[in-house]
Amino acid sequence: MIAAVVLVAVLTQTLWSSSTAIAGTRGDARISGIALAARDVLVVTIDEGEVQLGELIPYAAQPDDVIKQPSKKSRFVIRDGQRIGDLIGRRRGDGLLLRTPDRYSGRRVDLAVLTDPGVWDVRDAAGVVPVASAFRKSRITNSADTGAGRPEVCWQHQVFLKLKRPAKGLQ
Repeated sequence: MIAAVVLVAVLTQTLWSSSTAIAGTRGDARISGIALAARDVLVVTIDEGEVQLGELIPYAAQPDDVIKQPSKKSRFVIRDGQRIGDLIGRRRGDGLLLRTPDRYSGRRVDLAVLTDPGVWDVRDAAGVVPVASAFRKSRITNSADTGAGRPEVCWQHQVFLKLKRPAKGLQ
């Protein structure tokens, strides 16, 4: 547990890659945990992305609907040139369900920034604690089938900050 005032911050103007959405949108990366791995190693956990699962709704066929069946067990509906969901059920009439696509929100973290020791600002009771090096481990925590052919994934990054000296006031 961190007993003293320790500020760990990434410069937000450089955290996300330039091709991403506006700051403050749903699913933006957020620091979800800070822990001490050793007297001179701080671990910062960052969660990236959010998934809203699609819904199951009764399928109401429209005259211009196109049903594609790329395999024996997969069918989806195209309406007005857009994939609107996957068909579930056996009969073409009553009883078919439509599973709407999942929605992914959030911006991708610029991974090069996470491992740049110069963007991290760590402070303890004695002042600034210089960061000697930073490395990360990442894992997938969720995925969204958005209907685009490739899933969008949520990530959890653990960034290990090797400090140039042990932080004071930490337990």
